[in-house]
This record gives sequence, C-alpha cells and structure tokens, in this order.
Amino acid sequence: MARGRYDFNQVQVIDKVHPFAQLEVGYNAFGGIEYAGIISVNPAVGLSMSVGSKNALDLSLGYYTLSNGMSGYLGHPLRIALGYRF
Repeated sequence: MARGRYDFNQVQVIDKVHPFAQLEVGYNAFGGIEYAGIISVNPAVGLSMSVGSKNALDLSLGYYTLSNGMSGYLGHPLRIALGYRF
C-alpha cells in the first residue's frame, strides 16, 4: 500500500485545524485462483487537528474502489476514519 497526502496548511481554522486530501493505492494478494489479488484505490478528504508539536488527530471521509482481474469491479463502500498521527 502506498499513500500520498497533501495538507492544506495555508487554510487554517483556529490555528490548529486544517483540511487534507489523501490517496491510498494498494494490491492485496490472496491465495486461490478465483481471488488472486485485489487492487484498491482509496481517496479521502478530511480535517486534521494539531494536538502537540508533531501529533495530530485526523477525521477523514472517503471510499474504497476495489477491483480484481477475475471478476472485475467489486464496489466502493463509504469509509469514515478517525486516526491519530504521531
């Protein structure tokens, strides 16, 4: 899995909260012939709140796009995530 993230630090709210956008791309390998592997693309946008000199609390909203070579498109469920960066 590879993740790219851009923090919009120039758009600060209350000097601690700023928006961000991120994209995760990965390949999940499974055993068996039918599900040899699934490619996932996960875009998200969110807000990040500083809670220390280098720590942050992140709330993001995005979705998963899953596909494999055998059966094609598998759907895109909504994803809401709360995380802590340190």
